[in-house]
Amino acid sequence: MTDEGVAPRPGSVFGFLSRIGTLLAPYTSTCAGVLVGVLLDIAFGAVSAMSFSWVIDKAIVPKDSAMLFTILGGMGVAVVVVSAMAVVQDWLYAKLGANLASDLRAKLYEHLQSLSSSFYAKTSQGDLVFRFSGDIGAVEATVAFVLPALLRAVLSFVLCLVLLFFLEWRLATFSAMLLPLCLLGARILTTRASVANDERKSEEASATTAVQEALAGYAVIKAFGLERRFFQKFVEKSSRVVRATMRAGFLGSLITRSSAIAINTLEIVVLAMSAYFAFRSWLTVGEIISFHALYLQTSLALLGVTQTVPPLLNGMASMRRIDEVLSERPRVVDSPGAVPGRRVAKAIAFEDVRFSYTGEKRDIDGVSFVIDAGQSVAFVGPSGSGKSTVVNLLMRFFDVEDGKITFDGVDVRGIEQSSLRSQIGIVMQESILFDTTIRENIRMGRPDATDAEVEEASRAAEIHDLVLAMPQGYDTRVGERGGRLSGGQKQRVAIARAILRNPTILVLDEATSALDAGTEAAINATLERVSAGRTVVSITHRLGSVVTADRIFVLDRGKLVESGTHEELASAGGVYARLWSSQSGFVISEDGTDVKVTPERLRAIPLLRGFDGDVLAKLAARFATERFAAGSVVVHEGDPGDKFFVIVRGQVVVTKALEAGGEKELAVMRDGDSFGEIALLKGSPRTATVSARSECLFLTLQRDAFFALLDDDPSLREKVLADAEARLKRG
Repeated sequence: MTDEGVAPRPGSVFGFLSRIGTLLAPYTSTCAGVLVGVLLDIAFGAVSAMSFSWVIDKAIVPKDSAMLFTILGGMGVAVVVVSAMAVVQDWLYAKLGANLASDLRAKLYEHLQSLSSSFYAKTSQGDLVFRFSGDIGAVEATVAFVLPALLRAVLSFVLCLVLLFFLEWRLATFSAMLLPLCLLGARILTTRASVANDERKSEEASATTAVQEALAGYAVIKAFGLERRFFQKFVEKSSRVVRATMRAGFLGSLITRSSAIAINTLEIVVLAMSAYFAFRSWLTVGEIISFHALYLQTSLALLGVTQTVPPLLNGMASMRRIDEVLSERPRVVDSPGAVPGRRVAKAIAFEDVRFSYTGEKRDIDGVSFVIDAGQSVAFVGPSGSGKSTVVNLLMRFFDVEDGKITFDGVDVRGIEQSSLRSQIGIVMQESILFDTTIRENIRMGRPDATDAEVEEASRAAEIHDLVLAMPQGYDTRVGERGGRLSGGQKQRVAIARAILRNPTILVLDEATSALDAGTEAAINATLERVSAGRTVVSITHRLGSVVTADRIFVLDRGKLVESGTHEELASAGGVYARLWSSQSGFVISEDGTDVKVTPERLRAIPLLRGFDGDVLAKLAARFATERFAAGSVVVHEGDPGDKFFVIVRGQVVVTKALEAGGEKELAVMRDGDSFGEIALLKGSPRTATVSARSECLFLTLQRDAFFALLDDDPSLREKVLADAEARLKRG
């Protein structure tokens, strides 16, 4: 399916020219000016060639000085006119190329804004950036330079060929029969060169993606010492670009070179035939010179056509890539009868909702629930249970496949998207800020808000005083992605942005999970205050922040398995109770720098399950608190195994190096999870690398401290080691 107003994909030269013609339709007068300039240019070239015959046969041979000065004077005037028009032409070429590029950028940007989240999930950002820069730039160059050259070459070829027949039709017929041989090489090589250009574009886009990823992840690369690895990966991609560019360039050059060889050969043949015609007195000397000059122009015009083929193929490849995006259709669209939505006054309901991102498995499977207006609800569950999918469907980033979602009984698919989202404010785990001022970042919540309303929202988010303390106040620029602000400051700006919308529904999607414990507590207190009187939907894996929710929905593998209050679920012995048990039992100091663990919490760790209370109390005192910044390595694969870790706050990723290079992600662990048990017991080297995805707070137990405690009870030591051996055998 193609975008409205987009011509079919330009798979051929004629298709490409038709596509460009559609894009140039708004600039008819400019195109007409270009055409006039080209016609004058080729007419002057033809007249210059014909002038040899006039000067020799009509002025020099009869010794007619008046005729000579008339011809030369006329040529002089023509030079001035054509030169002036050439300058105008250059300006018109640049204007056409720039305007077309601007139109394409605007069209592509606007279309990207209309596409659904599913498109961005499958498309590389670096590839899209390259289409804006490299591909649109190539199309602009094609319009500004290549197409005018092609037009001039084609028209010049036609005019000069006609004049050749005017001078001597027999010689012209012979010459015309030979000229198609000049295009034979171009005909054979064009398809291969077109494929090579497509491959080059793909490799260039891949290299651009690699650069973008490296720039976005520079902190992780430095923290993990991955500079050399990423450099080698870039060199590999760059080498593929070089190979693809060499192939495309060589094939493009062969097109022109084969035509040039054929033209040079034919030129000698035509010169010989001209001489023969002169010997037979069928041509005068002046006519021979004019004929050969015209034939030379005809040949050069034909060569000019072949010279435009390589850059034309480059422009065609770029146009195809641009049209690939323009032909994408949004999966989520307003239905023809969509109406503005009213603010939710009764309830939000999921009714037997089913949804899959890939079609391979259900990410949400038969989920039904009701959220009453004004309620504070939370969705919790293990990683991959479907929590964030609920938000995506609620916001209509995706549409359900079966079932329906209703606001006050109205299916959201019948509500205008802009109207639906206008009553929702969202604060995400990584709140994206834009490289503009704090004031404008907050105002994006409601673009027509006054400065006073922006500052009122800032006060509610408790960032107003902090902003005023900055040298430029609300005019302080936050940097790319808010990089000049701390994590807590970015979240408060995001909260102010959400509050400014005065939303009926406030969505908190892991809003504090990336923050340290002290900042998290402060942000949670702010969120609790600004949530008053609103329907609050919280998505979190950190259960301590949702114990006061009116209702908690527990998801597991895409299904709703439990719901109720914290007290009801904690005592039910189900999924929630297990999650709560793994995350409870930690006492964190107000500044977040020190953690204590209860003996009861230690008993939940399989390794320590058989210890009695006194031993667990002694063991709890031997745990130390450690913090790791986001992007840092907690343990390297191959490091000595001398420590056991319990994650109190944060998220880590476990990876293993591959023999062929690169690494494989094995697991993601969060609050309450633990690792390093085998290292603690056996002291064997680490079998994987563990890295902090967010700022992490750990409790750690040294192997020496653990075995010093076991030495006091030999029977306990023997039992612990036996249990460990049994677990290892079970895998």
